[in-house]
This record gives sequence, C-alpha cells and structure tokens, in this order.
Amino acid sequence: MFCKVSKTKINGKDYYYASLVESFREKDTIKHKLIKNIGSVDYETALRLKVAFSKRIPLSDLKGLLDNFGVSYE
Repeated sequence: MFCKVSKTKINGKDYYYASLVESFREKDTIKHKLIKNIGSVDYETALRLKVAFSKRIPLSDLKGLLDNFGVSYE
C-alpha cells in the first residue's frame, strides 16, 4: 500500500490529489487498486503523505528528509 499523488495544472496553478492505493499483479501487468481517495491536498501535505506511507524510509531518517524539502515535521 502506498500514497499516490497526482498533480494537475489549472489556469497556471498546481493542484495535488492524493489516493491510498494497493499494488497487485495481474498476469504480467502491475495494477493499482484504489483503497481510499483522500482528495485535494496542498504540496506540503502531499510530501508528508508520501513519506508517511513509504516503507523504504526508516523513521529515524524522516526528520532529515523533511528538512531537505523545507517542510516542518511537528
């Protein structure tokens, strides 16, 4: 399961939409199954969601990663 963030540009402004999805394999194709549509989020929240649902990033590294993006973590 991971957080999928889609970016759309409307009238020159960026909008982000987040969804919680699960990956699965059907024959030789990898597909995504929608678990929960989170909806419209701002850029900072999109980054936080991606980090929160990432299994590859140890919790001890989250603070430094968020600092690199200029995002407060409190």
